[in-house]
Amino acid sequence: MGPAVLSVSGPWSLAPVPAERRSKDVPDGRLLFDTDSGATRLLSPLSVFIVEMLEAHGPACSTAEIVRAVHLEEPESSNHECLSAVEAALTELVSARLISAAQR
Repeated sequence: MGPAVLSVSGPWSLAPVPAERRSKDVPDGRLLFDTDSGATRLLSPLSVFIVEMLEAHGPACSTAEIVRAVHLEEPESSNHECLSAVEAALTELVSARLISAAQR
């Protein structure tokens, strides 16, 4: 079975954070450590931006809203570049179980 296909529109919301997960901001993004499994993951700066956006603007944001926010931060990037980067970051965040598609 292939990777899960992301909903183009979302909406996206933060997943509950397990008590056994620790995090630390670093220059290249955010380190996540799962004390239960011993797994460590480095989130990209864009993924951290999206998590912080969802924390500030929750309960849910669409992919289009996230792309607009990224484009405001990176106006020299095209809409297509922003969308591609956001889709990659959303995939990373879903894989890390930090976000999920919100129920409509």
